[in-house]
Amino acid sequence: MKTNINIIWFKRDLRLRDHLPLQWACTDSVPILLLYILEPALMAQPDSDARHWRFVYQSIEELNRQLAPYKQRVWIWYGSAEAAFSWLHRHCAIQQVFSHQEIGNAWTYARDRQMAQWFLQKGINWRQAPYSTVVRGRSNRRQWREEWQVVMDAPLFRCEPEQLGGTPLGPRLASKWLSINELPAYLSEQQQAFQPGGELTAWRYLRDFFTE
Repeated sequence: MKTNINIIWFKRDLRLRDHLPLQWACTDSVPILLLYILEPALMAQPDSDARHWRFVYQSIEELNRQLAPYKQRVWIWYGSAEAAFSWLHRHCAIQQVFSHQEIGNAWTYARDRQMAQWFLQKGINWRQAPYSTVVRGRSNRRQWREEWQVVMDAPLFRCEPEQLGGTPLGPRLASKWLSINELPAYLSEQQQAFQPGGELTAWRYLRDFFTE
């Protein structure tokens, strides 16, 4: 029998704090799988560069260090979003997918429209949280100021790491996953000239900004 899971699909939101999709998942009793998809087609877009993906990889590595004491982690899939979810759909019973709404380029918009159809066909609920006050597909900015104020006044979204439980991928599926997801070597290269990725690093820079 397949294990029931909910999935957090991380995009630009590689953090554990003030994260609405995480809060949604934490209020459900279904085991939570944390997912990031490294999409070669997105990585090849003209507005993309290797330094961006090193930053993403470093951010995921830092999240995994935070999550390790709770036997949880972010699983990285190297390939298309449809391939990632198809693999998970074969091996697990996906109940819901939680994510922030993408605010990237036209390629990501087309991908999300494709994935919305895929989830619909599979009977999987995909729940997207607004990212800041940017909303895709709008034809105008009426009431933007009022909506911005609502977002700014909202309390922080909270989900403690221990609420996530352990990763629902057992040893057999974890081994299969890792065997088919060999990541590009350049992601782990150290580049001293650039700011490193990671949520805790970002907090350190913010504190320095206000205190120095």
